[in-house]
Amino acid sequence: MTFARKLHIAIVLIAISINLHSQQERFKAVFIFNFTKYIEWSATDKQGDFVIGVIGTTAIVKDLEVIARKMKVGNQPITIKQFRTVDEVERCHLLYISPDRSNDLAKAVIKFSSRNTLIITDKNGMIKQGSGINFYSDEGEVKFEISKNNIEKNGLKLNPTLLLLGKSS
Repeated sequence: MTFARKLHIAIVLIAISINLHSQQERFKAVFIFNFTKYIEWSATDKQGDFVIGVIGTTAIVKDLEVIARKMKVGNQPITIKQFRTVDEVERCHLLYISPDRSNDLAKAVIKFSSRNTLIITDKNGMIKQGSGINFYSDEGEVKFEISKNNIEKNGLKLNPTLLLLGKSS
């Protein structure tokens, strides 16, 4: 096999890998929006914009922004805010912590305890560390696990139907 042929195959494989990753990020963004249909926030949290915070570097922000332009959570317009660290986050209804910032989870759990914030992560083992919902991959398919206990600790009500859709922890 010639060098040019090997290079062509390598480029194709990289392109497929990148496309698969961005498709998974789109799926996660849709999941995140749909989770809001199964979680109940307090009456005071149903006023103003519904704020989705994202900590870390991730392509999911662009996909969430597309959804935010077209959809609402109940009657609330959606605002997406990106942060580098949990210290920058003031208030949000839902906080997604990207895999590269998973070390911020412990601080987020303390900061948002009983503050009506759904914490979503994307790295193995995060449910045990306090995440409400955690994405994981099963044979290339995006799936999620849920901790009813962690969600309720943050002052939120969980529709039991969501427990049937994901893996309960």
